[in-house]
Amino acid sequence: MVSRVLKLLCVFFSVLTVILCGCGKTAADKKEICADFQGNFCADYRGMTVDGTIVNTRQGVCAIDITSPETLSGLSLQFKSGETVLSRDGAKATADEAYLPSVSFPSVIREALAEIAAGNYTADKSPNAFLLPLSCGECMLTVDENALLQSMEIDGADCRVRFSGCEKLGG
Repeated sequence: MVSRVLKLLCVFFSVLTVILCGCGKTAADKKEICADFQGNFCADYRGMTVDGTIVNTRQGVCAIDITSPETLSGLSLQFKSGETVLSRDGAKATADEAYLPSVSFPSVIREALAEIAAGNYTADKSPNAFLLPLSCGECMLTVDENALLQSMEIDGADCRVRFSGCEKLGG
């Protein structure tokens, strides 16, 4: 009887070990995209090219500074706690994020970065590519070997963004 109980315990602990190791491996295999970064971007949005810099944090703060085209140069957008601050040449305007059009360039970028920070992406077929569901459609992300964004393609918003010179914030 004792031998039977010991065999049963061995089988139980073996199965438990396999299950726990398997679950841990799956969770560890998901590559985490860096959500705390700063860098430059060049975006093609509905036939317009927009260049600028971007700073994003996992805590939900996103700052976009536009450097071109000339008509938008100097425009800064900061998203924080559901509020948007637009500024240019010393003039500032504050609004709730809900008032921005949902498929505007800054709204689409903001939504994508918030979803990345939340971990709502899945791996695609190639090693550094990920799929991200957004309200305007699916987004294809590519990252470099340091898990920093390289590009973002959002077909539903006719938006393609290339990132360069990105660095992780805080080291």
